Amino acid sequence: MILDVLKRLKRLKRPLYLVVQTTTRLIGLGLILFVLSLAYDGTSTGPDNPLELPAVFVAATLAAVVAHELGHLLACLALGVKVKAFRLGDERLAIRFRVQTVQVSLGFPYKGRVQHEGAPSVGRGAVITLAGSLADLGWPTWC
Repeated sequence: MILDVLKRLKRLKRPLYLVVQTTTRLIGLGLILFVLSLAYDGTSTGPDNPLELPAVFVAATLAAVVAHELGHLLACLALGVKVKAFRLGDERLAIRFRVQTVQVSLGFPYKGRVQHEGAPSVGRGAVITLAGSLADLGWPTWC
């Protein structure tokens, strides 16, 4: 019975990945719309400072990338999956250091990656993959 469930999960890996990627993009779009709605105060003049809206948008995007990657990292740690590297931004322009056995690379966080050893099961791999999107859903409540 357990083997049948694992085989089904393995077949669902690609569709699950597609669902997670689509969810992440929709959440990102929702966050953009949320930030834009906060900046719109109902007057026709708009914000006092013309750079205010782009600055808020960039800050929200950077916070979303960091929260997303931290979601993957925390899921790996909670499930006992060994993390090899945690990267934010371009590796060439980043501050690099080690924390125990994890290579940490911190740059301008417009992209990120958590490199880990393979998950011991398909279910744990799915949890690690979903953790990024779940963190995207939760990060505005932390602020």
